[in-house]
Amino acid sequence: MANFTKTFLFTASALGFASLFAGSAQAASITGATLTGDAILYDYSASSTDGTPTTSGFTEQDLIDSLSNTNNIELDGQLGDSGAGNYAGGPATTLEVDFDDGTSIIFSSLTSGDWDAIYQDWFIGAWSDASSGFAAAIQSEIPMATNPFAAMLFASFSGYDEQLKARFSDPNLFSVSKDGDDVTFSLAGHLEGVGGIKMSEVIKYSINGGETWNYEYAFGDADSASGVVDDDEVGSHDGLYTFNVSLPGGETESVPEPATVLGLLAVGSVVATRKRK
Repeated sequence: MANFTKTFLFTASALGFASLFAGSAQAASITGATLTGDAILYDYSASSTDGTPTTSGFTEQDLIDSLSNTNNIELDGQLGDSGAGNYAGGPATTLEVDFDDGTSIIFSSLTSGDWDAIYQDWFIGAWSDASSGFAAAIQSEIPMATNPFAAMLFASFSGYDEQLKARFSDPNLFSVSKDGDDVTFSLAGHLEGVGGIKMSEVIKYSINGGETWNYEYAFGDADSASGVVDDDEVGSHDGLYTFNVSLPGGETESVPEPATVLGLLAVGSVVATRKRK
């Protein structure tokens, strides 16, 4: 019994140390960023209340820095435009983010083909979520819209659906980080709903080189304040909607991590104890 007790205590200690080492070695850093297409980089380095928009000339390091601080990148953004961008006819804007563990994720604006795939689910979801203010906003434009299906029909007849797609097709990436298999990213948006609507824009992402795309969006209040206020008079960057996705497949370490070594020791201890019984 004495031997079993000692071995059990050693095993518990080893597992405890393993957890400590595992928790401290998982965070990954951004090592690269590749932008393809039109975008706006909003630079808040000079003032948190006056973002400076730039549409060209920014470097890869500018992109990396923007994803790690209060600057942000609007994919397919167009200055002086309501957000129509290229979604209705042109190619999407993509931003590939590389991490130092060998993984990467691609973010993208939306095209008309994307809306064909998600429009009905997105529309009904927004309409059904009372906190989004979406149904009330639609009914203020289309009084005959008494349910989401009628609303979609009337919106299509009037062309209002194109305005909606344009408004939500150009996501604004505020930050990207990775810890273990989890990628966390935030979209800049309105902290207070403009026109009564409280929703994020829609972003799509791929974890396998663009072969398969996934879509993320949120309805209701923003998750937090961004700490910056855009000078477009409607506060389009002062709220943050935050998302978490899984990104497995990092590089395998050639040398075992401390957690792995201690874990093996722990397993060995348990096996040895069982043999002695």
